[in-house]
Amino acid sequence: MNEEFQPSKLKMALLNLKAKSFKRNKGAINFRYAKNFIIAYEVLENNDQQIALIEDFADYLKQNGKIVSKIIIYPGKDTKNIPVPADRNRWNFCQADFNWYGFPKADGLQMILKQPSDFFINLDMSFSYKTIVMASMSNSIARVSLWQENYPAFFDILLKQNETPNLNQYICDLKDCFKHLQ
Repeated sequence: MNEEFQPSKLKMALLNLKAKSFKRNKGAINFRYAKNFIIAYEVLENNDQQIALIEDFADYLKQNGKIVSKIIIYPGKDTKNIPVPADRNRWNFCQADFNWYGFPKADGLQMILKQPSDFFINLDMSFSYKTIVMASMSNSIARVSLWQENYPAFFDILLKQNETPNLNQYICDLKDCFKHLQ
């Protein structure tokens, strides 16, 4: 998380209260038997390398027999600038689809998150209120993210990196973590 940015105590209290109202699947976390994965990430402007890494990770999951749904959040608030999804398991949203504390306003996003899944994987490298809300709303057995100080109450598996966090290393850590969850 950016050291200059400190999450609002009011927003965090509101998110904690709201998170308790969502129902979710519970069960053993096992990569081998998991079928449905939700990958959520926010696209940084003009970052083709980020998208390529995430697509490679989604392909890795598909090669292991997993069904992967991607939730992609684009910068800006103009819905006209969002590309049309290329496949049926990709869902594109923008900042206008969320309210001031990160709660999704889009019915489609709420519907996706309420579907039963085995893993919800956050691929954002920095703190995000939207990430917390999506994880809380997801009906996933396991919620996975990169370590952030305020995330333990919302995620089941948090991966901490010793050096400056980068997406490539985080994805490698995820794959290694999956080997231990069999």
